[in-house]
Amino acid sequence: MARTCHPLLRASKEKIIRCMRRQVCNPRVLFSFILALVFVYATWTVFAVQRSTYLLKNPSARNDVTLRRIRQVKPIRIPRNYSKPLPSFTPLLVNAHKPFEKLVHDAPNALIKSVATVERKRKPVPQFSPQLKENSPYKVLKNYFGPSKSIVGVNSKTNNDTVTFCTHATVNYLKFLVELTKRWRGPVSVAVYAPGEDFVLAVEIIVFLRACFPSVRAYAAFHLFYDADLTPEMDLRLSFVNVSARCAVYENHFVSRPWSLAYPVNVARNVARAGARTKHVLVADVELMPSRDFVSKFANFMSREARKNNAVMTANHRVFVLPVFEIAPGREIPETKKDLVAMINARTAFYFHSLVCPHCQRFPGISQWISSEKPSENIKVFTVARREGVFLRWEPIYIGTKKDPFFDERLTWDGLQDKMSQVLEMCLVGYKFVVLDSAFLVHRPGLRTVSYMSNDPSVKWRHPLIAYNKNITEVIHEELKAKYSGAFRRGMCHQPKA
Repeated sequence: MARTCHPLLRASKEKIIRCMRRQVCNPRVLFSFILALVFVYATWTVFAVQRSTYLLKNPSARNDVTLRRIRQVKPIRIPRNYSKPLPSFTPLLVNAHKPFEKLVHDAPNALIKSVATVERKRKPVPQFSPQLKENSPYKVLKNYFGPSKSIVGVNSKTNNDTVTFCTHATVNYLKFLVELTKRWRGPVSVAVYAPGEDFVLAVEIIVFLRACFPSVRAYAAFHLFYDADLTPEMDLRLSFVNVSARCAVYENHFVSRPWSLAYPVNVARNVARAGARTKHVLVADVELMPSRDFVSKFANFMSREARKNNAVMTANHRVFVLPVFEIAPGREIPETKKDLVAMINARTAFYFHSLVCPHCQRFPGISQWISSEKPSENIKVFTVARREGVFLRWEPIYIGTKKDPFFDERLTWDGLQDKMSQVLEMCLVGYKFVVLDSAFLVHRPGLRTVSYMSNDPSVKWRHPLIAYNKNITEVIHEELKAKYSGAFRRGMCHQPKA
């Protein structure tokens, strides 16, 4: 007797077809199974439509649902398939729980000529991140390494015009601090994301940068932070090793293995800003290089404007915007506006992200800024603007103070639009954006031509993270709407749909 199939137990399409071909299935049972599937699908569809209709009519309920979804979601993980394979490394501080004498003995002789050890007098106490505080999933070690140089204007009541460059990096990007500190020649506050085993590697890289490059040692203060559930397996009292090394080979030895963690860029920005010791701060990426002698020229600019008693300059809610540009691969970074304009005219320089995000860095009067006939060596005010009208999606990079709104730490770099909520709040408060002339930032050589929203495999992995950031942005928008209801009623700064 032929073996009878049981469609209710074997629900795959292939097995049902196989049963039908062998003509051993009971047609009534098969029909009942298909009818049950149709009924379940129809019931679920009706429920989903009713729920969507209810949420569309009730914004508060939709907001609550989004908040619950965000709270329940696990930490975002980037698929490892899209992580670029990186070479292995040989850390100097392997097994950091060992005594320093043992670490020194195990260190690579090819890199080290002499070693001196230093221990901290007190164990560094991890702190919470600046915005989320006790609710933060991150721990911060502030001033893990401090600058060796005493800079005029830092912690000074008489000179408030020094600017700290507040930047951030993972261990793979710390190498760009060498050129940045040489060009900036002023205080730099660096937040380093170092989860798990990256903490030991970050310490090693910073040690070599400080030993091999006087500008890093003189100007940079380092603040390390990590996920609370990825606490480094080392004694935090162990400070660092002063190394006299063959510095030319350091770059090839210090590369992190790929992680599958989303980069908490706004936590890093807030940590770096909180670590600054000057009134004025510039929060920018480590790959952005300033125009020549910016720190001293900005101090002179502030002194000149203070004597004019300009109302805009003395206002509480105002920041100074630096135009940002990018250049073609293989080109030298321009140091003056004259050189920059020449490159723009030669089509080897463009305003930042002009090919993938035209609204992000396009500032008011950009054509006039570029076409000015005689660029001055001195910094001056080009125009005073607000973030409104066609510039509602403008994400300026600016010099402000530590009293400016926080960057929202729920947003990640991988999900894009990580600065949009902060500048939206600044608009609602009534900030004025003072665009500077003869001062600018330039990204290290290389042009981005692939949009993050395209289906290109190099960026497609970000799409779920973009949706995640978009959900959180909707929640932030509702929070700001409640906080600044008056500005919303007057129709100010309405955030356009992404």
